[in-house]
Amino acid sequence: MICKKVMVWFLTALLATNTLLCLPNVAGAEKQNLSDGVQQAQADSEQKEQELTNETASFEPPTSATNSVYNALMMSLAAVEYTSIIIDPGESYEFQNTDTVSKSIYSNASQSKGILYDSVSYKEDGDISTVHMDYGISPIGVPGGGTAFITNTGTAALTVKVTDVFTYSTSEDPALERVTLSKNESYRVVNEGWTARSIQHDGSNTDNRRFDYAKYKADGTLSASALNIGSYDV
Repeated sequence: MICKKVMVWFLTALLATNTLLCLPNVAGAEKQNLSDGVQQAQADSEQKEQELTNETASFEPPTSATNSVYNALMMSLAAVEYTSIIIDPGESYEFQNTDTVSKSIYSNASQSKGILYDSVSYKEDGDISTVHMDYGISPIGVPGGGTAFITNTGTAALTVKVTDVFTYSTSEDPALERVTLSKNESYRVVNEGWTARSIQHDGSNTDNRRFDYAKYKADGTLSASALNIGSYDV
């Protein structure tokens, strides 16, 4: 028997539409000024001092073990082959990490260019690892043995790159289930999982997208509530 932690939210949109969702520094060559102030005979002192003042010697530090490891790592990374997948706006993909350690999915996501996505990463046991809404940053991590869903929510094509440890396919299900609340409309959301989770939203005080909410524990007692907010993790 699996005991689930149930949390209930009630949310009401107030003024406008809200969408609720669930190197190392490598040492460079150093220049060592050599000016030992040796006094020569009076006849050639000016010439010798001028030569010593202008003389420089280059110092090249030996390659350290740390730099050797770093260079080897960079060469190894350069040799890694990536597969590119183009995800058009509205499309969703599922990615499975077949490795036993966390791996990253890279992309050309950019807030300024309107290349955005929703994503959710699951651990091997099915528990949620990370959630992002309208995200414009790369990369995202997928736990070893875990799965990630990515949905292009932007206005331009999203290109993702993965190594051969990932298997992938298109998905009929989006990364996040989206519900749009109109002004004065309310929704009841139930957490059927066994751990606390947040609801992603695009509420904004600046854009006048605010809402009220009340959150209840499994036994029905009030956990938290707020009025007329636009920037809060629910």
